[in-house]
Amino acid sequence: MDKTADSLSATGRMREIIMVAVDNTRWRYQEYRGPTGPAAGKKTKRAGGESRCENYASFLSEELKPKIDREHRTLRGAAHTGVMGSSLGGICSVALAWSKPRVFGAAASLSGSFQVEKGYFLQKILRPYKRKPKPIRLYLDSGTIDFTGDDDGRKVTEAVAEEFRRIGWEEGGNLKHFVELKPFSEGELERTGLRASKWDEARNSQHNEFYWRQRAWRALVFLFPPKLDLKILPPHRPARFAGDFHG
Repeated sequence: MDKTADSLSATGRMREIIMVAVDNTRWRYQEYRGPTGPAAGKKTKRAGGESRCENYASFLSEELKPKIDREHRTLRGAAHTGVMGSSLGGICSVALAWSKPRVFGAAASLSGSFQVEKGYFLQKILRPYKRKPKPIRLYLDSGTIDFTGDDDGRKVTEAVAEEFRRIGWEEGGNLKHFVELKPFSEGELERTGLRASKWDEARNSQHNEFYWRQRAWRALVFLFPPKLDLKILPPHRPARFAGDFHG
């Protein structure tokens, strides 16, 4: 990610950003899975009444983000602050921006696991939503095959993208949805420099760090273009901190 961002910013394809890689704990699933509903929440509430997912969101917004602002040069508006992740980190990032749009004005999901918790985020959060779009830019992608023999979340990611369009997000404006239609060929894999021992995995699954590394540039140039047109975002009060997080 750091090499990709350096290359893109050096060639003028994106703005320079501060990138913060956030480690996960042994409760990664509970922290990353997004909203789950009252029944599941009761089982995972911590002291203070927050679920681990809510506690993780509070950590990012109330502890880590202010620390980055104190110690580094940051742009403090939500429009300049993004979260990005793959697999569970994908749904986590989108759910974070959805719940805290005054904090995170951009989110990227690479092969996001929107199927977890019986598709709760899609079925219970997005589909019933009847209000205006929130002031966040969204990037969603997937492949078409993964190591389980499934479609790398393509079908459910397309459904999530369609719901965002229904609500009012505009493709190419504040939404970008990309599908990598097939795995790399042997010749393409050779040109990437991937060692031959990993080729079998790369031919049979697009749900891994190799493909996320290949696709990450699309999210970065979309969410952090050289000049961000803030007119595409609905008006909102400025957030009190900024930066960039890698979920």
